[in-house]
Parts: sequence; structure tokens; C-alpha cells
Amino acid sequence: MKKLIFVIIAALMIGCSSNEKGGSKEYRSISITKKDTLTHADQGGYGFEKLSKSLGYESYIWSEAVDGTYFGDPNAKKGGTLNYTHSLFPRTMRVIGQNSSQVLNSRTIMALCYESLLSQHPTTLEFVPSLASHWSISDDKMVFKFRINPDARWWDGMPVTADDIVATWDLRMDETILFPSSQITFAKYERPIAESKYIVSVKAKSVNWRNFLYFSTMVIHPNHILKDLDGTAFLEEYAFSVIPGTGPYILPEENIINQESYTFERRDDYWAAGDPLVRYKYNFDRIKVSVVKDNDALQFEKFKKGEQDIFNVQRSRRWIEETDFDATENGWIKKQRIFSEKPAGTSGYYFNMRQWPFDDKRVRYAFCYLYDREKMNREMYHDEFTLFRYSI
Repeated sequence: MKKLIFVIIAALMIGCSSNEKGGSKEYRSISITKKDTLTHADQGGYGFEKLSKSLGYESYIWSEAVDGTYFGDPNAKKGGTLNYTHSLFPRTMRVIGQNSSQVLNSRTIMALCYESLLSQHPTTLEFVPSLASHWSISDDKMVFKFRINPDARWWDGMPVTADDIVATWDLRMDETILFPSSQITFAKYERPIAESKYIVSVKAKSVNWRNFLYFSTMVIHPNHILKDLDGTAFLEEYAFSVIPGTGPYILPEENIINQESYTFERRDDYWAAGDPLVRYKYNFDRIKVSVVKDNDALQFEKFKKGEQDIFNVQRSRRWIEETDFDATENGWIKKQRIFSEKPAGTSGYYFNMRQWPFDDKRVRYAFCYLYDREKMNREMYHDEFTLFRYSI
């Protein structure tokens, strides 16, 4: 089923430019450390690519012809600020540990500030490189190995190493981070092993198709900071500040105004800036998220006045009745329907068919006839929903 999303975007944000530079004041002056010439190619150092097949590793071969339209637009201009308004302020700025499961953390802070060993192709869902350039899966599907890209760097200029993956797993398995779902997920593996500076392996405790997916997409945190913290100290230290990541944006502590806003800054020294998978993405210098709590109407009015650049219209009535104003008619704001194949949740009546009276098929039919979906869709939702019929 196609899911319809209504989005209206302020035209002012398109092609904007700015003199602001990405990167925080704290890390902006730190350059990438010199290349590691000491680690041998067979241990994951430079030149590994030539040996990878013979060592049993694979990677994704990027193709301009095939993938050129899936990873950003080469015509997109870099610069400017994207302003966005949300109804909640994160309970914490961490993406691991207590209170970190909000969408703001997992979809925004995590996506912009952190990276995992691998990511997935947006169309085919094939695994593609991120922090790791190559990977291998044993014949019995129990042991996974990853070769970390020697160019990968944390915000503070430190190289990403196999020790970071081990430290991240240790943190997730620490019960004092008060995040039991993490222990449930990552207890499926034995403790990872740093086989060299850039090679890490992990063994699953049982065969499952999710094992490689979950471990390879685990966002990574820096060992050189975690080694001095236990779980409790990690929760306290990074409640409202952000531990360094490897992603294209940083979130400096001075940019976090509690309960009001937080602003991401694009890094000047992002280690993967030239990678074809990301070079045309992450174009804004700054992304500012402001908070308007429990007042959807005020959020919409702020959008109409130009105080935010994008607004996701959740209600079909608003889409039909409230989005034709001067700015949209003059082309200053663009209305856009977006169709997605992403699965959507179901809603409606649910019957316990083992209990009276719903064990009678005729009763269930009666409820279905009383529930006039066509009329509701026509009169309440302006015929914006596609109706499906299911057997009862």
C-alpha cells in the first residue's frame, strides 16, 4: 500500500547560501591526523582493497549509472540554514542509554552525528560501506568480520579503530545505562574481538538473519572517551551534551538551549565528504530544530510566517482547506505530495473471535456494515485515503 505524505516546503530554503561554516568552535580547527603508514594491508591498513577478495571480504561496488540518483543531487547547492520546528525537546541528547529511544534521538541526532559500520542502500537495501569499507560472513553465518576505513575520524581528529566497536558493545551491554532492550539485542553476540587496529570480528550465539543487520548498523561511540566512563557516568556526562561522533554534523554544547532549540553544524573536516555515497548529501551548513510544545496550530502559523522551512501536514482536512494561502499561490511555498512504499500501521476495530458475541461471523459482519468507511473517507478525509478490504 502506498503511504501518502503531505509536505509543504518554503521556497526560501532552496538554493540558499551562507557564510557560516560547519563544525563547532571546539573542533573546527582540528585537522585529520596524518595517514597511518605503519599498519600492514593484510591487517586492514592502506592497500587492503587489493587483498580483500583473497582474504574473503566483500564490498559494495558503487556505480554512477546505477546509483547516481539515489545518494543526493549533484546540482544541490551547499550552504544556508534549515529551520525546523518540533513539538518535543529530547529527554536526553544521547542516542544510547536511558531516555534515548525518542524519534528525535534515533532519526535526527543519530543520523546526523553518528555512523555505523555499514548502512543500507535506500532502494535495494543492500549493505553499503560506512565506517567499514569491507566485510565478511563465515560459511556457517555465525562469524562476521569488518575492515574499518583507515580514513574514518571522530570529530576530535582521532582515528576510528576496532577498539571503538568493542567499547560500544561493552557500553550497550552495561546494565547501568538503564536500556534493557540494548542488552536483549546485543546479548545475541559474544564480545567482539579487535583482531588488529582496523579489523574487528564478532561471533553470534545462534544463527539468525538479523544478526549481521543489527551488529553492522550499530552506531559507534569512541573508545578513547568511553574507556574512562562506566555506564552511570556516561548517562550523567552526556545527558545534555553530545559525545563525539563521526558523522557529517556536530552538535556543540553551546548550540543546545534546553527546552527551546538545538542547532547542528556541518563539519568542514568530515572524513567521508568525498565519498560518492555521501558527497551530494548533507548540504545545509546548519540545521536548527526549535521547539513549540503542544500547539500544532502555532507550529503551522510559524511556518506560514517563514520561521521554519518545512512542515509535514498530517491532517487531510488541513491539506485541503488550509494550505492555499498567498505564499503557496505565489510559489514561495511548494506543496508536495510524497508517495512512499513504507509499511503503515493498521487501525480499526479488533474482535476477540474466541469470545461471545464476536465468535459469531454475522456479528462481525454487522459491525462492518455499520462502519461506513467510504462515507468517512469522503466526508472526513476528503477521499485522500486508499481503502483495502480484508477477510473477516
